Amino acid sequence: MSAPILPPPLNSKANEAFTHRLKCWAEHFDAIVSGEKRADVRAEEDRKFKAGDLLDITRTDREGKPTEPRVRIVVEVLHVERSAGPLNLIGVKLGDSEMSNRVAAIAVLSLAPRFSKYTDLPPAPAAASK
Repeated sequence: MSAPILPPPLNSKANEAFTHRLKCWAEHFDAIVSGEKRADVRAEEDRKFKAGDLLDITRTDREGKPTEPRVRIVVEVLHVERSAGPLNLIGVKLGDSEMSNRVAAIAVLSLAPRFSKYTDLPPAPAAASK
């Protein structure tokens, strides 16, 4: 079995594109991996996405915790459609700020797989026994 092909180090000179580390709920992550989902919608104010950027996406549960096995995929942003429309955010958290009942501009990102799914994340720490 050959070693997985890993992307260049994040935001290094060898990697001209900016790499964004993102979390993605399991069902959406799996759809990206399968090729069924080829676009992603993000709040425009969240990050300054541009064509050529890489998204280093970690598969998470709805609480934002990595799932087991801990897997990631790297995809390339092919196109960014800015101000694609308002998105009514109800009880959504972006970063550390609560975005409850707020309308935000969205960006639609066209995606292309860049590297195969890989599992180089360490396993989650074992739960402490009492």
